[in-house]
Amino acid sequence: MTSDPLSDVLKTVRLRSRVFCQSTMRAPWGFRVEGRSPASFNLVVDGSLLLEVKGIPAPLSLGPGDLAIVPGGNAYAVRDSPDSPTPTLEELLAVSPVDAEGRLSHGGDGPVTTLLCGAFFLDDESARSLLDALPPVLLVRARDADLADPHAAWLRSTLALLDHEVHTTSPGRRLLLDRLLDILFVQAVRAHFQVPTNAPPGWLDALREPQIGAAVALLHREFARPWTVASVAARVGLSRTVFTERFGVLVGESPARYLTRCRVARAMTLLRSAELSLAQIAEQVGYTSEAAFSKVFKRYVGVGPGAFRRAGESSR
Repeated sequence: MTSDPLSDVLKTVRLRSRVFCQSTMRAPWGFRVEGRSPASFNLVVDGSLLLEVKGIPAPLSLGPGDLAIVPGGNAYAVRDSPDSPTPTLEELLAVSPVDAEGRLSHGGDGPVTTLLCGAFFLDDESARSLLDALPPVLLVRARDADLADPHAAWLRSTLALLDHEVHTTSPGRRLLLDRLLDILFVQAVRAHFQVPTNAPPGWLDALREPQIGAAVALLHREFARPWTVASVAARVGLSRTVFTERFGVLVGESPARYLTRCRVARAMTLLRSAELSLAQIAEQVGYTSEAAFSKVFKRYVGVGPGAFRRAGESSR
């Protein structure tokens, strides 16, 4: 089977999409979202809006079928026109709460824009490299489906299914919307991945490079193995020196540090969700002793694994 580094990496970030609400907004309307950890999204079902994202000088105009994904940490605002006020999302929800059916209505008595609002949740540590590699906003435009490009078919099909589910009241609607958005997120990242840019070398470029991409995928997929730099280099057909240099230039850190981050990320997930002892988790993420695991974990996270687990339990 052909190597697919992007799929191997996306499997590890544990993507979960969630639709917060279907919003019916009448002009004048608007709201702003301060930087948040999940990747927020807004999908225009009907009507139009202006999207203003920190780091982008001019507003972006979105129409029916357009999806905007804003990676975690980026503040943004949406509104019907440049003159409409943008209260915070929390202020808007205090005035116009989401009802039991997950629907929200807000604004004046002007033209209507309908949109799906939600977020893509990813394991923060595992997803850091991916999110950092994405632009301030990732756009999937419906009009691209009319172009003779390789992405037209999937865009047309997925958006058609989303449109059907938005307008139905059938049982399972919310679950299907969430899963369809999972697919759309992966497709959007793949489309961005396949378009070369003039940006400086980075993590996505590492995945595009056959040997370094294979190494990154290997470290994500088999992080618990007792890898050395030499053994990873040998698996991808490079000398240790050449591999280390190329990996550092493209990924931005050494292979050993990257592997450790993959292990710590998986440990964080297990500490949050699995009923395993610290010794069992240490073994699952590639450490021969609980002490060695705890030392590395504390160095990267700032607290030991036991304290990390207790903090998570107390916040539930």
